[in-house]
Amino acid sequence: MPYDWKAYYIGVKGEVSPPRPEQMPSRRYLAYGSSITHGGDAVRPTGTYAMGIARALGCDLINLGFAGSAQMDIALAHYIANREDWDFATIEMGINVIDSWDTATFAGKVGDFLTVLASRRPDRWLFITDLYLNRRDFDGSGKVKEYREAVQRAVHNLAFRRAVYIPGTRIVRSAPELTSDLVHPSAAGHEAMAARWVREIESRLNGEA
Repeated sequence: MPYDWKAYYIGVKGEVSPPRPEQMPSRRYLAYGSSITHGGDAVRPTGTYAMGIARALGCDLINLGFAGSAQMDIALAHYIANREDWDFATIEMGINVIDSWDTATFAGKVGDFLTVLASRRPDRWLFITDLYLNRRDFDGSGKVKEYREAVQRAVHNLAFRRAVYIPGTRIVRSAPELTSDLVHPSAAGHEAMAARWVREIESRLNGEA
């Protein structure tokens, strides 16, 4: 549900029942990240890029997007690793801490977070990205480049075949895919992100089948 608006349950009419096991998707997708992952500025809950990925791949979605609070907490890494109910995950890191952490602190947190996931869940695919295109890419800040290099290095150092690094700028490619804050994706941006993520994910999942 949207995190920044009120939501009211009105009711359900008609003959309804929970889905039977055979009616449920066979896979579950877990998304970790910031408000971008949760769906900040999306036009509706089903319009988020995470929901678009789940819909395209025929999965249930577990959305662990934390608005303003995706800080790679080690306790959360253990929580995700302890869950038995997901088959693959996308991991978005960086946007919520770039204004408050130096690069060394960020690199350490990323390394620890990913090490827990990869070591505890060696059978699961991890699709890992850094900062999506954002306003810092237009103001000449060198820190955003350092952050991206830190994530790429952390994934490489894992030496884990199922940990795949995907640059955020490969997923969000241009300013028109963002809203006016130059951080959160527009409706068109969410759609484009989902399609690009699916191309990155689908071939690897199918290759494992």
